[in-house]
Order: sequence, then structure tokens, then C-alpha cells
Amino acid sequence: MRDDNNEKIMAKIVEIAIGIVALSSYPAWEFQVLSPVRKGIVGSEALNPTLQDIFNPKGRNPVEAYGIVLREGDKVVHLQNQDMDTTKYYPRIFEGEIRCYEKQRIFNGSVGMLMKIDHESEEFFVLYPDHSIVRYDFDHIQHLIDLAYCLTVHKAQGNQYKYVALPLSNSNYM
Repeated sequence: MRDDNNEKIMAKIVEIAIGIVALSSYPAWEFQVLSPVRKGIVGSEALNPTLQDIFNPKGRNPVEAYGIVLREGDKVVHLQNQDMDTTKYYPRIFEGEIRCYEKQRIFNGSVGMLMKIDHESEEFFVLYPDHSIVRYDFDHIQHLIDLAYCLTVHKAQGNQYKYVALPLSNSNYM
């Protein structure tokens, strides 16, 4: 019964997400799924790829590592407090090579948008709300950066969203 209920919960989350895409100008930024757990049918690991296909179906230039596919335009989350190479955003920043970096602390739970993937240098760049651009290596996928369409309740602490969906199930009663 739990699996059947979890599949119904997942289907309802997908239905809500599709509805938000139709109604909102910035659906991925106004709508957040918060799961109590990472594992399982209604956990963040299972929901993120499904929601990615709804909110960023035409994301370009994919990179796959550690079972995670990231595409330009994806909503991503930084996973641990760490000093990173950053620069300030300005229009046309990605038209040339970015050379000027300074170290800045990026905090666990910071959510941004993946703006550019460079396969040649095996780097990608994320824009955060404070207008900083952070440079990541492909090796950072999974242990330092992940998809953020569905976050755990713990990871989302301190953030605010216009619409939130919580997949609550007896499977994660603990």
C-alpha cells in the first residue's frame, strides 16, 4: 500500500508542477518541493530528475556525472559551506573567458541557476541571487552541487518560496 500511495503522491506533485508551469512566469523559482527524505519514491533524489524535465525540459548542453544530469538553466543547490572562486555577474559575462576570481564563502543550501557548462574545461558556472557567479568543476557534482527542484526540508531551511508542496507519506514516518 505504501508504494501505491507514494506513486499517487508523486503523480500529484507532477500534476501540481505542470500546473505551476502553465500559470507562472518563473515557475522553478516560485514553486518548491520539500521532501522530508532524500531516498525513496517521494524523496528528493527521485523527484529532482522528474521535476527537472518539467521545469527545464529544453535545458541545453548537458553534463552527466555520478548519476546526475545537469543542464544549462537548471535550478541547483550548493551542498556544504565552502570558499569558492566567484566573480560578479554582468551582461555578456559568458561571451568571453572569465579570468578574474576572488574567494567567497558559499553556504550550504544556497540555491542558484546553472548558467553555462564548458565541456572543454570541465567547468560550469552558477548564478546566485546576490549576483555572484561561482565556478565549479565537474568533480563537484553530487558532493558540492545538486539539482534543487526538490530539496529536503533540512536543506531548505532559511529559504522562502511562493508555493510549496510537501510529499508526506507513511514511508518516512521516522
